[in-house]
Amino acid sequence: MSDVVSNIDSILRSYIVSVQCEKCSFDEVFTLYKRYFKKYENIDFIKQLGFGGKMFIGDTNVAVAMLNRYKQYIGDKSDNILDNIVLRVDTPRYLINTNVHVSNTVITTSKYNAELFMRNFKNIKVVPHPYDDDALQFYKTTLYKDKKNDIIMIGWNDPDDHKGFRRYFTHTLKKYNLNRYTHNVISNEYSTISSLSLSNVINERQFTLPKRLLYYRMATSKWYLSLSHTEGFQLPVLEALTVGTPIIYPRCHALQEVAFGIAYRCYKVNRDWYDYDDDELADTIEYAMSMPKEQYEDLRMNAIEYVKRNFSPVKVIRYISNILNSNI
Repeated sequence: MSDVVSNIDSILRSYIVSVQCEKCSFDEVFTLYKRYFKKYENIDFIKQLGFGGKMFIGDTNVAVAMLNRYKQYIGDKSDNILDNIVLRVDTPRYLINTNVHVSNTVITTSKYNAELFMRNFKNIKVVPHPYDDDALQFYKTTLYKDKKNDIIMIGWNDPDDHKGFRRYFTHTLKKYNLNRYTHNVISNEYSTISSLSLSNVINERQFTLPKRLLYYRMATSKWYLSLSHTEGFQLPVLEALTVGTPIIYPRCHALQEVAFGIAYRCYKVNRDWYDYDDDELADTIEYAMSMPKEQYEDLRMNAIEYVKRNFSPVKVIRYISNILNSNI
C-alpha cells in the first residue's frame, strides 16, 4: 500500500514539459529548470519532445504551429487542454508581421520580447533565465592570470546574420586589425569561419562541448563579445557573466536589460532590428582590451553581484511555479 501511495505522490509531484529540440538552447533551459524545480519545489520535470504537457519550451513559431495543428486534429474538445499549456517562448521576430492571436499564458525572458509579443499574446509574464550554480563555481576558481583568451563569441546564427558573425569575420576583423586578439568562436558558422583561414581564431561547433568545458572556455576568456542585431535574451551572455567574464555588447534590444560590461551604441533599423557603426565597435573592443587589471577585476566582481541580484534561481523558479500552479 505504501508503494502505491508513494507512486501516486511521485506522479502528483511531476510535470510533463515539452521541448522543441534536443541538444539546443531550449534543451539547456529544460535541464536547468529540471534541476532547480527538483531542488526548490520537489517537482520532477519529465521531458517530452514535441508539444503538450504542463509547459512548452521553444520558439514562438513552433508553439503557434503546434497549437494550430493539434486544434485541427482534435477539434473543439481540444481548447481547454491546449489553452492550459504554458508557453515558455523566445524569438518574437518570427511572429512580428503576423496576425496570430494566442490566449495561452506566455513566459518570456525580457521586456523587449514582451513588448514585441503584445500584438500576438494576451497574457505575458516576463521571467528571466536563472543563473547556473555550476557556472558560478568557475568564477570562484578562475583568476585573472587564467584568462588566456581575449574574446569568446557564442551563438546560433540565422541566414540573416542576426548574430553578426559573418559581417565581423569577413569584414570587421581584418579592417580594424582585431585578429591580433585571440578569439574563441562557438557557433553553427563553423564551416564559414573555417574557410576564412583566420589567425588567432579557435573555431568550434555549438552544442558539441560538454557544459563544464563550455564554462571553462568562457571563464578563461577576458571578454564575451555580442554583435546581435536582434536578441530576446541570449543565454550565453548570462552564463559568461556567471563565470566572471564581462560582456561587450550593443546597448539595444534585450541585451540592454541583461548584459553587464561595456556597451557600444546602436540604432534602430526597424521594429526588431538594430545596427551599429563598425568604427565604434572596434573602438569599444580596443578600450576593453586596454583596461587595467584592477579596473577589470572590479568590473568582474560587480558583474557577479549583478547576476546574483537579478537572476536568482530560487526567485525565478518560484515565480514560474506560481504561474504553472495558477494555470490549471
